Amino acid sequence: MCEVIAEEYNTQVSDREIPVFAQSGDDRYLNPDKMIIKKAQVLPHALINNVKEKLGGKGELLLEYVEWLRNRILAIRSSEEYQPTLHIDVYGTFGLAFNNEIEPMIAYFRQLEKAAAPLKLRIEGPVDVEDRDKHWQTLNCLLTNVPVICCKLKLLTLAVLTTPSKQCYTVKKKVSVLTRAVLAMRPTVPHKYAFISQWLLSLCKCWPSQAWALTKA
Repeated sequence: MCEVIAEEYNTQVSDREIPVFAQSGDDRYLNPDKMIIKKAQVLPHALINNVKEKLGGKGELLLEYVEWLRNRILAIRSSEEYQPTLHIDVYGTFGLAFNNEIEPMIAYFRQLEKAAAPLKLRIEGPVDVEDRDKHWQTLNCLLTNVPVICCKLKLLTLAVLTTPSKQCYTVKKKVSVLTRAVLAMRPTVPHKYAFISQWLLSLCKCWPSQAWALTKA
C-alpha cells in the first residue's frame, strides 16, 4: 500500500516510523490499555458524541476521563519517553453544552489542557453550528484564541469547503490513489477490503461540489 502511494506522488516510503492513531470506540476505558502497551502515538478518539452521557452538562465527564487517561498512561507505560498525543473527538458536543459561547469554551479548553499535562491534547470537532456562516464565525474565534491561550492543546475541525473544480479534481485524484492502494492489497485479504475499495470508487464517480477538508490550528 505504501509503495503504491509513493509511486503516485513520486516520492519514497519513509524510513522513519509513522505515528499510529488508534481509536477506542465506546470502550474508552478498556481499549487504551492495549494502545499504551503497543505504544500508539496518538490515542484514543474516545467517541464523545453525547453531552449527558459522555461529555457532561458542564464538561465534567470528559474532564474526569482526560485526567484518568493521563494517569493511566503515566502509570503503565514502559518508558518515560513514551508520551503520546491525546486525541478526543467530541462531535460538536462542546457547542451544545456551552451554547456555542466562546469564553466558556475557551475556559474549558484550559481545564482540559491542565488535565492532560504533561501530554499534548487534540480536540476534534468542538462545535457543529447548523448555520454555515455562524459555524465559520465560531470556528474562527476558537481557532484564533485557543492556540494563544493553550500551548499544548490543538483543535481539529471538520469543515465543509466550497471548492473550485480544480481542487475537487485533486481530492478525487487522492481518493483514486487510495483506492488503487486498497485494490493492491485485495489479493491477500479480498474479503476484508472489497467494501472499502467499492466505497472509494463510488466517491471518485460521484464527488459532490463541496469537499470535506481537515483544518488544523
